[in-house]
Amino acid sequence: MQERTTDIVMLEKKKILIFGGGSKFGLELAKSFAILNYEVSIVTSAGSSETNFKTHVVDWSKLDITRVEKLCTSFAEFDIVIFNQNYSTINNLEDISIPKLEMWKKLKEWQQGLYINCHLPLQICNSLYVNNKINDKTKVLWMLSGCISNDSFTTLEYQTQKYINHESVRYMKRLDMVKCIGLNPGKLDENNYAIKANKLSNFLETVEPNNTGSFYAFDKNNEIIQKQNYFL
Repeated sequence: MQERTTDIVMLEKKKILIFGGGSKFGLELAKSFAILNYEVSIVTSAGSSETNFKTHVVDWSKLDITRVEKLCTSFAEFDIVIFNQNYSTINNLEDISIPKLEMWKKLKEWQQGLYINCHLPLQICNSLYVNNKINDKTKVLWMLSGCISNDSFTTLEYQTQKYINHESVRYMKRLDMVKCIGLNPGKLDENNYAIKANKLSNFLETVEPNNTGSFYAFDKNNEIIQKQNYFL
């Protein structure tokens, strides 16, 4: 009698890259994807005690185009990329009564924040795309804010950066080179980090790529709903 052999096919894990994945909501999000059996890579200034994550520790205040490009060479192919970083160092930039040298310092710091929060995501997408590490099925998520569509006053720095990110999603959507998603997470705190992270990870895992490329938000019940025209 001929012995029957069984071929065991090992499915390759899906891969996710999370910027700002070392603490708070980003860390809970990384954990949620790990539960879904994703291979998780995070870029963080905080480091991580999670030994199962591929952790890239960076200093946001010193990152520039060259350092980021070098970082990209160590990345694999990804199914999902999330930009959750929120580097901010200044307040009251709009106060033009402050001393001149203090204003110059704030403007310089603003440039770094603008690079980390707005320019870096575009550079990352460019580097990964041209090196065939993301494609038209890859889901790329920007964390946005409702502050640009209402009268709530935060800071000039924060509002302008969130607006630029919103427009990046809107314009990249037209090209359809990756599946861009903009998400307004609403208020995030220790009471809802884990809940919203679980909802978001399952949403990104199951949503069909052809239905992405638009804007979403958490409602009052922490469910993700689609928005037709930003977060109005």
